[in-house]
Amino acid sequence: MPEKIKLQPDDVELIRLLGATFLLLDRSHIAQLFPHRSERALNIRLTQLVRAGFLNRRQPRDFFLDPRKPLYYLGSTGQRILDPDSNDPKIRSRLKQARDFSDTALPHFHFSTSIHVKFFAARRQYPDFDLITWIPQYAPIWAILNRHGFPLRPDGYLHYAKKPLTYHTFIEADRGTYRGQHLRKKLNAYHRYALSGRSMQHFSTPHFRVLFITETPSRAKYLVKLASPYPPDLFLVTTRQLFFSQPLFHPHWSSHSSTCFHSLDEPTEPLPDPPSPP
Repeated sequence: MPEKIKLQPDDVELIRLLGATFLLLDRSHIAQLFPHRSERALNIRLTQLVRAGFLNRRQPRDFFLDPRKPLYYLGSTGQRILDPDSNDPKIRSRLKQARDFSDTALPHFHFSTSIHVKFFAARRQYPDFDLITWIPQYAPIWAILNRHGFPLRPDGYLHYAKKPLTYHTFIEADRGTYRGQHLRKKLNAYHRYALSGRSMQHFSTPHFRVLFITETPSRAKYLVKLASPYPPDLFLVTTRQLFFSQPLFHPHWSSHSSTCFHSLDEPTEPLPDPPSPP
């Protein structure tokens, strides 16, 4: 039988985040979002919320995820907090999607979610930072955009402000599963899309960056080399270790045009105009 507990403001906020922003979170993600709770207190509270039905818990079965670190998603009691009449199909769909999400896809999904959490939590560290929009890879909007001229399926789209500037970026959580021709096609597709001007129609911006976050330094170097034929500001690359160990706006991003690291609050440079046809 579910336990009866009195919800605290953090509990309600976590339920809201799982109902609208994040699909599945592990303990480390939740600790970043609510850093004032000790590890012990957080573990106890998560267990209580699961027993009371506000959260569900699933154990990852993939080799690349630690089975001792469960993933949490919205529970039926938490669903009723957000949707008392159970009339919201989006919330029902999220619960089902989290429950049925493929085990084989979880490592990549977890990587992408960790990136999202890092940006989301950065608002505490940078008062002049605002995460305006995040579109995850599994959002239905990508299928619509694909039908209207957007040629890719990134791991996320990010629109953020670091006063006084705003930035539009696509996220590629690169686990090293593709090489050679596939990667060249992806880089070329982003470049052609940038030159097409359709980003103004789709994302209300003429300029964007693509951020590659790789598993290893050797993979990062390989991607920087592949990006060398393209404008230097279009693709920035870093490693997973650097991204998660450094402050968000610390300069640790590489491009092919410089030996110096770049930061995510550097102004976006416009692409050169495509050459005129002969």
